[in-house]
Amino acid sequence: MLEPSETSDTALQQQLGSRLRALRLSRNESQELLARRAGVGKSTLQRLEEGRSGTIVTLLRVLRALDLDDLDGLVPEVANSPLAEARGERQGRVRARGTSAPKLPSGEWRWGDEK
Repeated sequence: MLEPSETSDTALQQQLGSRLRALRLSRNESQELLARRAGVGKSTLQRLEEGRSGTIVTLLRVLRALDLDDLDGLVPEVANSPLAEARGERQGRVRARGTSAPKLPSGEWRWGDEK
């Protein structure tokens, strides 16, 4: 399984911060006012808008202050499959099945007897 790269995380943080800033400005709201409504410090909001470190709680507070607390917009809920419902399964999956052996990226095939 490929590990997420640090640069892609940084790029996503910067894009998210940029979008939050653009939304705040489109509503003609100052950082100070939004930070106060979100219950965070102005410098914390500045860091978030710059795409630097922040916590999920901080992000949620800012999203709530911007009236963007619709969780389905961020992460859609997964519904049970029709087949599972037909079998009478009441709840969704609890665990992933997993695989028996890790898959190697192409070009890294091995016999399996290397030490």
